[in-house]
Amino acid sequence: MTLEHPDPPPLLARARDLLAARPGAVLAGPAAAALWIDEFGGVRAGDDREAHLELVPPLALAPLEIVVPGRGGRPMAGVRFRADELPPDEVHEVPGDGGVVRLTSPLRTAFDLARTLPLDEAVELVDAIGSRHVVWPDDLRRLAHRHPGVRGRRAVFSVADLIDHGSTSPARTRVRLVLRRGGIDVPRAGRAIVDADGCSPGSWTSPGPTTGAASRSAARAARPWPAPDGSASSGGSCSSSPTTGGPTGWCSRRWVCWSGGGVGSRRPG
Repeated sequence: MTLEHPDPPPLLARARDLLAARPGAVLAGPAAAALWIDEFGGVRAGDDREAHLELVPPLALAPLEIVVPGRGGRPMAGVRFRADELPPDEVHEVPGDGGVVRLTSPLRTAFDLARTLPLDEAVELVDAIGSRHVVWPDDLRRLAHRHPGVRGRRAVFSVADLIDHGSTSPARTRVRLVLRRGGIDVPRAGRAIVDADGCSPGSWTSPGPTTGAASRSAARAARPWPAPDGSASSGGSCSSSPTTGGPTGWCSRRWVCWSGGGVGSRRPG
């Protein structure tokens, strides 16, 4: 007689059921990353950032990491408990699959991955989370300073130096790392423009990296952007200042969210 082994329930359902039985518990680590990239990623079909979904299956198969207050929890198969007290702003409650899932915020999830995983793997995953939820390098650094005694904290700074939330795929991240380590400037072409809400209105079409002087770069919009006079436009352009990184020409509000953080003043990629 052949026994059929039922497939395990989806990650979201497993996490919801486990957390429901443990008030105050928070999902963290690889499972939280998988949810932020996939179920809670907000990426529509056809978006270039769908390529990041190839990272999700291994994350979903990893033991669930559960942060609980106090001394932790009893050992369970497929579950790893960690005793910790997380600040309220590092925990999000997201409705999903008929209940509410408590998990570490995108930034805290990126922080945990950066301090526990090998460098390149951490950069790939933080890029994937950041492409949906905008994780800035300086935010990672500030969180590392906020938790001076956390194990692996120093590794966070190395990851922060390499991440780029405009990366649209793990392959693009890997190529960027190779180029950076070879001292080669990374072209902006194909890099996603991600606004403060994690939406991507378009991508760069500039042929190469910015120069030392102020440069004018074109952007391809996935949907019309409003021009200053209110009329619709299929694209937009903006002059970036090499000293401030801010826009000097007209651009949409979404562009300002992305460009105003000083990206233009640093090496692209």
